[in-house]
Amino acid sequence: MRGTVLALAITMAGAGFGAAAQETPEATIRAQIEAFGRDDFAAAFEYASPALQGIFRTLERFGMMVMDGYPMVWRPEELRMLGAEDVPGGVVQRIGVVGPDGAYHELDYRMRPVAGGWVIEGVRILDPMENSV
Repeated sequence: MRGTVLALAITMAGAGFGAAAQETPEATIRAQIEAFGRDDFAAAFEYASPALQGIFRTLERFGMMVMDGYPMVWRPEELRMLGAEDVPGGVVQRIGVVGPDGAYHELDYRMRPVAGGWVIEGVRILDPMENSV
């Protein structure tokens, strides 16, 4: 399933979090999306948890996954932070985006707190029937 390309429940392995972690989940998501907008996949990769970095292993694989599977966050026309829900080990932040094709999408970002901020543990594209708008 496209929406579960990145698992929401990922076992974390040790330290090594990128220096890119931001103070809030929203700031981390916005910073990563801004990095995508500059095609700065190295910076965007730093906002991912070590487990996600381990899954993709290279910037090239990570970049291709984003461009092919998540074009709405690679090149959003509009971005809105919707609601957040506390979950064990972190927060799920829902966002609404209008993609480059003009279509509206909602995504859930699984966020994990780390020293100095938050990292992205996983992203799930919601089925339109799950959207809140």
